[in-house]
Amino acid sequence: MRLRSSLRLTSCAQLERLTGSGGGAPPSSVPFQTVNADGWTVTASDPAAAVAQTVTVQRQGFDAAGLAVTVNDVLTCTKRLRLPFPDQASLTADGAVLSDYVYAGDIIAGAANESARPYPTPISHWLRPDKEIISASTYTARLVVAHAHARNGRPVAAVRFRVTDGVTTVEQMVSALTPISYSASGFTVPHFAAGLDLSGFANGATLTVDAVIYPWVGAAFTISTDADAYPSPNLTTLRALCNRTGAFGTAYAYVDAAGAGATPTVSTNPATAAANPYATLDAAATALRAFNNANFGRNFTDGGVIRLLEGTHIFSAPIRTPGVTTEWPLTIEAANPGAVATTILRDRGTTMQSSLPNQCVFRNLTIQRSGTGSFVAYDNVAGNLNYAPVMVFDGCAFDANGAGGYAGYIYRTGNGYFINCTEISPFSQAARLATVNKTVKTIGCNGSFALAGTTYAVAGSRCVTGAAMFGQPGEVAGAPEGAGCLAAFSHFTNTSNGSNTVAVGGIIGPRGFGVVGCVVEASAGATSAAFFVNADSNVNTTQNVVVLGNTTVGSRLNYLYQDIGTVTVQKSGYLAFNAMLYRNTKTDVFGANANLTGNWSAVHNVGSRYNAWKNGANNGSGYGVGSWMGEVQAAGEVYGTLATPLNFDFALDASFDGTGMGGGDYTPGAATALPTVPATLAPHSHDMLGRALGDGWYVGALQAA
Repeated sequence: MRLRSSLRLTSCAQLERLTGSGGGAPPSSVPFQTVNADGWTVTASDPAAAVAQTVTVQRQGFDAAGLAVTVNDVLTCTKRLRLPFPDQASLTADGAVLSDYVYAGDIIAGAANESARPYPTPISHWLRPDKEIISASTYTARLVVAHAHARNGRPVAAVRFRVTDGVTTVEQMVSALTPISYSASGFTVPHFAAGLDLSGFANGATLTVDAVIYPWVGAAFTISTDADAYPSPNLTTLRALCNRTGAFGTAYAYVDAAGAGATPTVSTNPATAAANPYATLDAAATALRAFNNANFGRNFTDGGVIRLLEGTHIFSAPIRTPGVTTEWPLTIEAANPGAVATTILRDRGTTMQSSLPNQCVFRNLTIQRSGTGSFVAYDNVAGNLNYAPVMVFDGCAFDANGAGGYAGYIYRTGNGYFINCTEISPFSQAARLATVNKTVKTIGCNGSFALAGTTYAVAGSRCVTGAAMFGQPGEVAGAPEGAGCLAAFSHFTNTSNGSNTVAVGGIIGPRGFGVVGCVVEASAGATSAAFFVNADSNVNTTQNVVVLGNTTVGSRLNYLYQDIGTVTVQKSGYLAFNAMLYRNTKTDVFGANANLTGNWSAVHNVGSRYNAWKNGANNGSGYGVGSWMGEVQAAGEVYGTLATPLNFDFALDASFDGTGMGGGDYTPGAATALPTVPATLAPHSHDMLGRALGDGWYVGALQAA
C-alpha cells in the first residue's frame, strides 16, 4: 500500500498499519539502506521511491504479564528531506523522513540501524501522598502513567507494584486501568491500582512502596532505581507505616472553639476524648505529645489525631514544639468530616513562622484567612532540598475571607500535597514566596491549587487562575528542577491574557514532560499561547515530550521552536490525538539560519498522528517548508483555516474563541469534525468525565456524552 503524506485516513485497517498496532512479519525488502543516528531520517539510494512506502520495525517491549516480547510497529516514509536555510528549496541527495522514531534497540530487516535514540521512558506520579499511616491490612497503591507509545486503552502494558520492609516483599502485577473519581473536581483519573496485602508485615514496620512500569515499547522503568532518590517532589518511592493491628497506638484530642471541657482528656477512645475537649490547638498538641510519651514511649505526636469540633478555631500559637513529629504525621481534622464548611481553622492574623511539625495532615477543614496583609501561617520549616517534611491538605476548603492572596501564607511545605480540595476564594495557596522549599502535587482539586513555579504533578483537577498553572518548576535554592512532570485528566482555565496556560520552557531530559487527557483553556485572550512547549526564543534541549489526547481552546499551541541561536538544539516529542485551535512551530526558515534545525523532527511531524487543528496555523494553513503546522501532514490529521475553521461542535465553548467565561464543556456533539480512532490506539481507558474510549473514540480530552 502506498500512501501520500497528505492522505486523510478513514479505514481502521489503514490506521493500524500506519500506527503499528502490532503483528505482521517483516518485509523482505525496505526502501532505504540506513536509519541515521537521529532515528527519524533515513539514507536511501532512491529517496523519491521510498516516499509513501511502509516498513516494519521490530522493537522490544512487554505484554500484560510484564514479559519481554517483540513488537512489530509499521512506519511510513513520509517525505524527502530538504536542505536547511538558505537552500530550503532544494532536497538532499539521499535523505527521507519517517513517520515515527526508530530507536537504538530496534531492528529493521534489510537496513542498518544507526539510531542513537533511546527508548522513551514512562512519565508517572503517585495518586497518594508520602508517609501515610495504614491502619488496615491492605494498602492500595495508585499510579497514573503516560507514555509515548500508549495503545490498547492504556499507557503501558502493565505495572508491577511492590511493598517491602527490607526483608519481606509483596508484589502485584496490574494490567488494567482503574478509574477513580474525586468529589472536589468531579473528574475521573484512569490509573493503575493494586491492593497490596500487608498481613505479613510487622506492626510498626516502615514500608517502601515501589513499582516497575512495563511499556508496550521500550525498557522497563523501576521507580526506586530509575526515578529520583527518596525523598523528592519528583517521582520517587513512597514510605508508609504498617499499623494494621493498631499496636502503633493512635491517641485522640478534641478541640472545642467555645472552650475546654471540665477535664480535657487525650484518649485512644475517640468518644472519651470528644467528651472532654481542649480549648486550643496548641493545648491539644501539648497534651497529645505527653500522652504518647507516657503510653507509647515516644515523646512526639507521630500518629496522633487532633479533631476540631464545629466552630471557628484560631490557629493562635505555633504547634511545632508541642506537636513535634519525627517521621510520621500529626493529623488535624474535622470531628465531623461532613461539616467542612462549619469547621474553620483561621490564622491569628500575624506571621507565625515555624508553626507546624515536620509532618502534618489537615483533613476536612475550611482553611480561612483572618485579615489583610502579608503574613505566614503554615510553615513546617522544610530546609532547602529537604523533602522528608510533608504537608498534606486533604478534603479542605480554602477561603481568603475577603483578605486576598499572599504567596507566603503557606510558606515552607517540603513535600506538599493538595488532595480533593476546593476553594471558596483563593489566597495564593500554591504560590511560592522567593526560594523557600515549597512544592505542590495537586490531585482531584477544584480551584487555584496549581501554579507552574511550584507544581510537579496535577491529576484529576479543575485549575483556574490568571497565570500559568502547569509546567516544569525550575531549580531554585529551595527546590530541584522538575523531572518527569505530569498533568493528567485536568481542566486548566487561564483568566488572564498575559500568560500562557500550560507552559514549559526548561531543559527537558529523558524523564520527559507529559500532558495527557487535559483541557487547556485560555478564556481572556489569545495574545499568549494556551499551550507552550519550549517555544519562543527557547534554546533548551528537549526530549520525551508526551502530549496525548488533549483539547486546547482559546489560543494556540506553540510547540518546540528553534527560532533563535547560532547552534543546533535538539528538540523532539510526541503529539497525538489532540483537538486544538491552531499550531505554531518555527524553525530555520523563520530564523533564517542553517543551524536552526534541531526541531526538524517536530516540523516533520515525527511521532505525531490524529491531531485536529481548527484554524490550521498562524501563518497560513497547509503543510510545507516554512509552514508553522509543519512540513508533513501526520497520519489521520485534519485541519481547517481561519476562513473555514473546522466545526468541533463543542457542547459549550467558553474560551476566548467562544463566550470567554471559562469552564466550558468540550464534549463533541453530533456535528463534530473531530477524527475518530480505533480503540486499539487509545492511550487510556476513560476521559476525565469517566467516559470510555471505545472503538471510534474522538480525539481530544472528552468523549461524546
